[in-house]
Amino acid sequence: MDQLSEQQNQRKTVALMICLFIGFMYFETVWKPYFYGPINAPQPAPTQSALETPSPSAAPTDAASQFVEADPVASPESAQGVAEGTPAISPAPLEGGSVLAQAPKTYPSDAQILREGTFHIITNDLDLEISKLGGRVTKALILKYPENSAVPDVPLNLVKHTEYAPYPLGIYSGTANDAWTVYEVVSGLSGDSLDLRKTNLPAQVELRGALADGRSITKRLNISPNGFVVDVKVSLSAANASASRLALEWTRFDKDTETSMLNPYDAKGFTWFDGEKALRTQYGDFEGTRQELGSTQWITQGDKYFMAALISQPEAALAYAVRTGSLWRSRISGSDQELSARVFIGPKEYERLDALGSELQRNIDFGYTGFIAAPLLSLLHVVYGFVGNYGLAIVVLTILVRLALYPLAAASFKQMRAMQDLKPEIDRVREQVTDKQQQQMELMALYKKKGVNPLGGCLPIVLQMPIFIGLYSALMLSVELRNAHFAFWITDLSEPEKLMLGGIGVPIMVILFVISMMVQQWTTPSTMDPAQKKVMLVMPLVFGFMFMNFPAGLTLYWLTSNLISIGQQKSMYHYVDKSSAALKVTLAVSAVVFVIAATLTIAG
Repeated sequence: MDQLSEQQNQRKTVALMICLFIGFMYFETVWKPYFYGPINAPQPAPTQSALETPSPSAAPTDAASQFVEADPVASPESAQGVAEGTPAISPAPLEGGSVLAQAPKTYPSDAQILREGTFHIITNDLDLEISKLGGRVTKALILKYPENSAVPDVPLNLVKHTEYAPYPLGIYSGTANDAWTVYEVVSGLSGDSLDLRKTNLPAQVELRGALADGRSITKRLNISPNGFVVDVKVSLSAANASASRLALEWTRFDKDTETSMLNPYDAKGFTWFDGEKALRTQYGDFEGTRQELGSTQWITQGDKYFMAALISQPEAALAYAVRTGSLWRSRISGSDQELSARVFIGPKEYERLDALGSELQRNIDFGYTGFIAAPLLSLLHVVYGFVGNYGLAIVVLTILVRLALYPLAAASFKQMRAMQDLKPEIDRVREQVTDKQQQQMELMALYKKKGVNPLGGCLPIVLQMPIFIGLYSALMLSVELRNAHFAFWITDLSEPEKLMLGGIGVPIMVILFVISMMVQQWTTPSTMDPAQKKVMLVMPLVFGFMFMNFPAGLTLYWLTSNLISIGQQKSMYHYVDKSSAALKVTLAVSAVVFVIAATLTIAG
């Protein structure tokens, strides 16, 4: 009677935990997005129409004054008596118009920047729009990556900006900066654009102007026809009296949201490298308004797929992370009069970042399984080179991983099958021996007699987990899956898949995944009683809720893995003592899965 009561309590506990988990997942996936909006919804920028922008002499608005601050990179000597949030020195107009008159406390408006003019530098990968007022990047279009799947012809812009905020690529020296400097293009440009696709040769654009304190400034931009790197060299005519270091800044306007438990990889924030390890701070975890990061080789700002990196040249330099409201600023310093840095503006493609050196590939946060995830990601790209479709490449990669792990899966299944065959004798011991200690001794003797290891079924699974987690990380962080078409309605493997039927999105692959998981549970040997097994059948529904918001590529991976596992288990069940026959059946099932996936790819 006590044993029956104990089993009932165990079932109630399992059922309660599952119900709580389902409730939490339902809140995260349905109610929370409904009431608070999508997890990754963009924050509307409080911009102002260019026609309504006040003139340079007008008083600053609230939108403008929110970006006023003392220079956070200034030396302690120059920062004495200058508190955070106090107005920066307002430059007066100089002869030749090298500095534009402006209202105190403000950065230029978009209308003022357009009034002075912009020019473009176009490569095979980038389209950079640079303003003559400030010499800053007002647009950074990634030509081969669209904004989203809904607008495939519109390139992604990595400049996230709002009215009156400073644009990226600004230069700071003490309390002076080049936001109001009207640069003259002295070389490297004829007209309003430089298209390196025509010459396929590297080029240099040289800008000259003057800061508000009268010092002349030269900004040189060196860029190649391929890649996402711009070499920036800055020089001043004289050092600042306070001996402040020159600093190069990248800015990003974004909200400080924290990552969702359902998508922990979609993190936005700062990453920097101190020469030994990559350190990270998400926007949502940023404390205070300024963090001095010490000597670093690079600092980046980015999200799951894209980033902007400031790379110190030729050696490590001081770096800073700064917050001004919803404006995030990364800075890297040079000497008093000179600064050299490389600026990377582009996707987090592992091989590309690795080839650039400086350990830039560490921006991709694979976690503790990085030593597995990185090779698997490289293998995914190799497979893609053969099949030409990332969805089909995921299927092939999953098949290869499952086949490589076949010995472990076979060992696990053999032990679980042995435990299942031993279950009647285990139940008999539990019924006849009521003393817990004596019961455990009897069971251990039974296991030893039958040559069964009760943990033998779990150990192979534990050994497989790092590989599956590594593959999971590789697929979650692969920018190549963004807007990658698989078949039919699955046009973006980085987004959840939904087939629209009568205005309702039906996650077909998720439904197939849930069904495959149920079948897999039924075909897996288990020592659980029928009631417990029925309770555990709720777990596929729990995972179904989770996978509704997971990328289609990840769902495809798990669905493929489940189908192969079902074939493995059925073959092992029928060929207990013939491992070679079971392996042949597994290969046949894998071939059928590949043929189905390839057919869908061709048809869709």
